[in-house]
Amino acid sequence: MPRLKIPKARTAEVPARIWKRAVALLIDLLILDVIILFPFEGYFRSLVPSAGLSYLISNPPTVIVPPYVVIMMSLLSVLYFSISGFKTNTTIGKYIMKIKTRSTEKKSSFWQFFVASLTFTPVYLLWIIDFVHLILSKNKQRMLERIARLESVEEVTVE
Repeated sequence: MPRLKIPKARTAEVPARIWKRAVALLIDLLILDVIILFPFEGYFRSLVPSAGLSYLISNPPTVIVPPYVVIMMSLLSVLYFSISGFKTNTTIGKYIMKIKTRSTEKKSSFWQFFVASLTFTPVYLLWIIDFVHLILSKNKQRMLERIARLESVEEVTVE
């Protein structure tokens, strides 16, 4: 029996749509919550007296997370995005949403993904600048992606 030669659909890589990136980020944040925040849950509970939320609302400055905990959690988050991006060009959330990250240079390096992942540190101004840059840029790149020479793309079928 002869084999049929069915032509493959032509595809092109385009900048990933913002809504897909947002859903991918939410998935990744849920994963980070389980992997990184959950192990610290007992520690956080020890910071808050048994009165719980009502105590926090009435005495917000009394509960302060030590800087080393924030640094450790930030570093683990940055490493999650850096290592998964460098090794697979995607994260679990991006994989589910069929998005990948590619270098605009010939070969990608770990440091490119590390720089792009610095968004996940507690530098809140950086979050705002990165988000605004994503919304306003024509290539739909975050500022740190642009600095790192990376872009998030998705494949679309071209007719």
